Amino acid sequence: MAFNFLTSRNDAIRFISSLDDNVQTTTKKQKAAYRKYLETLDESLLTLTGTPLVFLMRPLTWATQEIASRDAKGLCVPGVYTDAPTARELLRLSVESFENWPKEWGDMESKFRFEYGHRVLSREWVGDLFPGLCAEAAGVLLDTLPLPATKEGDQTGPFPEKETQD
Repeated sequence: MAFNFLTSRNDAIRFISSLDDNVQTTTKKQKAAYRKYLETLDESLLTLTGTPLVFLMRPLTWATQEIASRDAKGLCVPGVYTDAPTARELLRLSVESFENWPKEWGDMESKFRFEYGHRVLSREWVGDLFPGLCAEAAGVLLDTLPLPATKEGDQTGPFPEKETQD
C-alpha cells in the first residue's frame, strides 16, 4: 500500500483527521469511507460539513521513523504496531504546514520549530492533539516509507520514471 498517493518524494501529503468536527463519521458508510480515504487520501470520499483543517506533511523516511522512535522512547514496527508517543512524534516531525488554520488558534508560525534540518511542530503544541488523530496520521505516514531493496538487487523505485524530451 506504500506510495499509493505519492508521485515523488517531494509531494506534500494532505491529511484530514476523522476527529475534525467538519468530517462526518457517524454512520457505517461514513466510517467505511474514511477508512478508504486513509488508503487513498481521496478527499472526495469524505462527508464534510465545513472546511476541515488539512495537515500538510512530508513523506516519511526511515531516518525520520528511527528519530521518532528514539525521541519518543517508543516502538514503531511499520505495518504491525506503533505506540501513541511514537505516532505523536512521527506527526510532529512530518508536518510542514496547515491549510484552513483557525484564526482563534493564534499565529500558526509560532507552532513550528527547526529541528533535524526541517521545520517541525513544537512538542508543546502536538502534545495537545488527540492520540487518535496522531495514530491516523502516523498510519498514513508509515504508508509512505520507501520499500526496502529486494535480495535480488532490484533497484527500481516506486515512482514512475520522468519522461525526457529528446
